[in-house]
Amino acid sequence: MGEKTLSELINILNDKLTAAMPSACEVYKSPYFNGLKPDFVLLHPSGAINLIFVEPFQPYKTFEVRFLKKNKIDIISQTANSINTHKLPVWKIDLAHREIGRMYGPRLRTSIYDHNQPPQITLCLLYPNLIFAHQDVQYINTRLRLHGGYILDKSCLTTQSVDPTKFLPQLRYESHPVIEPEAIADLRNWVHQSEASRTQTINYSRKQKRIVENEDGIKRRRIMGGPGSGKTEALLGRAHKLCTQGSEVLYLTYNLTLINDLRNRFAFLQNAQQLKITLINFHEWCRRLSIQFGFETEWAQQFQNADEDQKVFENAGRFILSQLSMHPISADFKYDAIIVDETQDMCVEWVSAALLFLKNNGELLIAADTRQDVYERSSNWTTSKINGLGFGGAWLTLDNSYRTPEYLIPLINDFKRTFLDAVSFEDMPDLTSVSQRAQQLSLGDQLQLEISTDERLADESFEVVHKIIEQDKLALTGRPDRSIEDIVVLVPTKEIGRDLARKILGVGIKVETTFQYPGQRGNLTERDLKVYFSASSGKIKISTIHSFKGMGSSRVVLVINKNRGSRYKSSVYVGLSRLKSGTLGHSLFLVSSNIELNKFFKKYA
Repeated sequence: MGEKTLSELINILNDKLTAAMPSACEVYKSPYFNGLKPDFVLLHPSGAINLIFVEPFQPYKTFEVRFLKKNKIDIISQTANSINTHKLPVWKIDLAHREIGRMYGPRLRTSIYDHNQPPQITLCLLYPNLIFAHQDVQYINTRLRLHGGYILDKSCLTTQSVDPTKFLPQLRYESHPVIEPEAIADLRNWVHQSEASRTQTINYSRKQKRIVENEDGIKRRRIMGGPGSGKTEALLGRAHKLCTQGSEVLYLTYNLTLINDLRNRFAFLQNAQQLKITLINFHEWCRRLSIQFGFETEWAQQFQNADEDQKVFENAGRFILSQLSMHPISADFKYDAIIVDETQDMCVEWVSAALLFLKNNGELLIAADTRQDVYERSSNWTTSKINGLGFGGAWLTLDNSYRTPEYLIPLINDFKRTFLDAVSFEDMPDLTSVSQRAQQLSLGDQLQLEISTDERLADESFEVVHKIIEQDKLALTGRPDRSIEDIVVLVPTKEIGRDLARKILGVGIKVETTFQYPGQRGNLTERDLKVYFSASSGKIKISTIHSFKGMGSSRVVLVINKNRGSRYKSSVYVGLSRLKSGTLGHSLFLVSSNIELNKFFKKYA
């Protein structure tokens, strides 16, 4: 093929792959794929996936392959004047394999790591300018197989047409479905835009449009807004605007469960094939950095035997800052813009760590609601620390409610003023209702309060859920105007959630949770359950209030125990505001043993 630039090599390979691959196989050139940046993604109808990374190693007549400990491999070449060392980028394979595994693992029909089955996911490092000795290829592939990858060299490109089985090894085996159809459709959201997404438009409010367009070109902006005020829509709109202008965007949030929802919402905004956005929660992004910069072991050690609520999670930003001080950050790892959603859940140090990856004169945009301070971190956001990040002037405030049913807004405003305003460092006006469609109720009453004397609360919660199901006759008829997946039960503790899950499963109804529970199918960790939590799973959903932040549903059962702290009241505030207007009605059910809050709720129930 001669000596070619990387761009030329990719174009040549694209032509060869397009011509050689079976017609049903999809070939995507240079998709961003949530920041992983493969040069090709190959997708077979069976769900087989291969990511190809083309490595631009300069051609040399002689070179040496050296194998180091921990599967690190160096390629050494010598010219007349110098010795060049190239480290095999095993980290790219590690990242890609883990990312795909996290996104699609539970929806695979067989395990990613089942050695008795053909591989569902393969990842390839292609060196189009080198020819390796046969024994080197064998040895390298033996090592890469441990990471889910393999290597190809120039020899696979020297003929007129390429062998498709080398680029998609699954073609060697009898076709078999390995990934659920909905997972394949979800995957396509990352590699190309649908016809529907090309025509998708959103009518932004005047304030939202200011955020999306940023006509003043301000590089540091901060937004304050109550629940359902359109903060996330504005942030996603701004991210989309930047991407279509060619910018590379990092979109961070704390809530792991929210990521899939954000990815799906962003997919509807796409109007270009190669949108360069990385949508990821903060700690997963840190994990990715640890792989890229070679301190994965040290990062993992920080979280041994750690619970989410432990302070070790808050120290993550300081740890990343200390590690990165020893690793120069090249321009390849930096972004044109960084957007931080639900900033009240973050520590200032986390945002400081993220700013190391912002290009000079890059854009930083954050949004927060300090009343939703369920982790008690908003107190970190003092005026001096905020100004230290480059912010100036007042917060831009969003006060219109686009999600919350009109009848619930007075309750939410009253709850905010009564229990939360005194513990917030920023003033925020009450929510204001915008004109909404006629609000039909799903169950007669707009708001129902079930008072419990039993702190376990599972029995009362189950009775409410069962009542909803029986009322709509979901279990028998599956009426198209009601869906069981609209029912979301928000619990204050995992223990209550597990008791409730066991009761619902006992009557033959499937559930989806953000935590492990007795009778759970498969060996999914709690992290897995949060990553794959989906609004369209076709199941009743049970989630902790914390994990459901940023999402909403038209039928919410909020379980409230006797906890009295300000942090807990912030959680209740979040739970109340998860109810969203539904085309066919919306209902909020409160199951509460909290005497103080019950007195408040009785005014509205």
